[in-house]
Parts: sequence; C-alpha cells; structure tokens
Amino acid sequence: MRKQSQSLTFRKNLQTMLPVLVASIVFVLIAFFLFSVRLLFVKGGEFRGTCAGNSSFLKKDGIACGVCGRKPGEACGKEN
Repeated sequence: MRKQSQSLTFRKNLQTMLPVLVASIVFVLIAFFLFSVRLLFVKGGEFRGTCAGNSSFLKKDGIACGVCGRKPGEACGKEN
C-alpha cells in the first residue's frame, strides 16, 4: 500500500512540475532566439562593442583586451 501511495505522489508532483518545466524551456528558447535576431538578419552580423577595452572597470586598471590585445585608448586590433 505504501509503494502505491509513493507512486501516486510522484505522479501528482510530476503533473504539477511538468508545465513549469516546459514553460521554462520555452522562455529560454525564446531568449536565445531574440539574442540571435541581429546575427541572423544583419549581413556580417556580430556583437559590437564587446571588446574588453570598452569596459570602464578594465580601462581604470589599464588592462588589455584578451581577444584583440587592445589597450585602453587604442583601436580594436580585431577590426579590419
């Protein structure tokens, strides 16, 4: 009898949790899609302004960008 009640409780919990899980997955998929809209529709699309030299915190310490090697005050080394 106890095993049946545990199984029933599990099913009830699963029925309660499943819509929340599905909604969470849908929201994450929508977020990924919205983040990539610019990359999909703009010719040669890329995220602009991602160079670490644009960060005020890194500028203050004079740290170079790990991607392009740019130091504060220099042009981005990755741009052509």
